[in-house]
Parts: sequence; C-alpha cells; structure tokens
Amino acid sequence: MLKVLVLAAQTNVADARMEYLIRDRLSWLRFLGFDLGAATPDANTIRYFARS
Repeated sequence: MLKVLVLAAQTNVADARMEYLIRDRLSWLRFLGFDLGAATPDANTIRYFARS
C-alpha cells in the first residue's frame, strides 16, 4: 500500500482514479506486486490507508 500512496502522490490523482489506473496499467500492476486478475485495492481502501 505504501507504493500505491507513492504513485498517487507522484501522479497527483484522486483515490477513485488511482483504483482505475492500477487496474488499467500493467506496468503499475507489476510495480505494485499484484498479479493479473488478482484483487487490487479499491478507492475506499486507498483512502482509509492514506488517512490512517
């Protein structure tokens, strides 16, 4: 999740857009360590982790 927050900060995108971009870009999936077709964090999970 730390990598997700770093990518969000670098690209300056909202949580919902970050959810979409993680699922859309294969390079981001590989960088974040997710497998193709595996569950990825949704916008609420990203928001909760960033606020805590």
